[in-house]
Amino acid sequence: MRTELRLATIVCVAGALLNGDYQIATAQQAAPTKGRILAEGCLVSLIDDRSVPAKEAGALVKSNVKVGDEVRAGGPALGGDAERVAVAAATPASPLAIVEYDIAAEQRNAAAAARDRAMADAKNRISIEYAKSQRDVAKAQVDIYERANKRNERTIAELEMLKARLELRSAELSIEQAEHEFAKHATVAAEKEAELRVAERSFEHREIYSPIDGVVVDVYVDEGEWVRPGDPVFRVVNLKRLRVQASLDIAEWSPSDIAGRSVEVEVLMAGGKKQTFAGRIVFVNPEVKSGGRVSAWAEVENRKDARGHYQLLPGMKATMTVAAATTPK
Repeated sequence: MRTELRLATIVCVAGALLNGDYQIATAQQAAPTKGRILAEGCLVSLIDDRSVPAKEAGALVKSNVKVGDEVRAGGPALGGDAERVAVAAATPASPLAIVEYDIAAEQRNAAAAARDRAMADAKNRISIEYAKSQRDVAKAQVDIYERANKRNERTIAELEMLKARLELRSAELSIEQAEHEFAKHATVAAEKEAELRVAERSFEHREIYSPIDGVVVDVYVDEGEWVRPGDPVFRVVNLKRLRVQASLDIAEWSPSDIAGRSVEVEVLMAGGKKQTFAGRIVFVNPEVKSGGRVSAWAEVENRKDARGHYQLLPGMKATMTVAAATTPK
């Protein structure tokens, strides 16, 4: 017995790329698809679109990429910095560009030398050991005087005993002073280590890395031009995963009907050839917009053709089939 399915009227999003307003495609009636939603005229858009800025001021002395080059995410592999992206050892990333670093290199080298001197001082215990030796001699002198006076009272004059005891106390204080200086050297060494890390970070920030894998689509600064921290130098987009946006009628489809559901996206290529891409609904906007519509986003995996070019491109229109959890109300 044939099952009667209600026809879903679905309008797809042209997206927030046009001043935040949706471009509404002509409403289409979905053919009976065994509980699936068929949405036509959906918009393909980017997920990862990054402007890559300079982090230090200076002239751009070297640019290693041009528009169209594929790049890998990367950065100096030091811990504790969320901006530093781990890169596979087999395919390490290269900097996209380099900002002049001569002065930064000199500052880093000077900081390293100062750190090394401070570390040497922090490990030097000679002054402590020398003060202890002086203490031992002074104590031995006091002991000799005291034993002599025990054998024969007043053998050592009282003034000489006072001098000997003063020398012993002075030696004991010298030990405390040497230990204090030793601890101070350790503190200075820690400060110089921190200064070296700052100098190294400044030097490393002269190399500009992409935060994502992708393709360079814009170059804003040429070699020799000056940049300031925060100035965009490149724009990189990732085409490996793309977003397909649709707008659904809340009266016919509940967000719970489609959230997390797998999708198939079909795109008409040059020459009339159709290509299909797999994906999944990753977000259903909880806000109901004008006309009782909710926005649903699917993320799909892109792939390359025989010549190495991605087939699915941002701005394309697509037909998306969503496997729904339930049939329309």
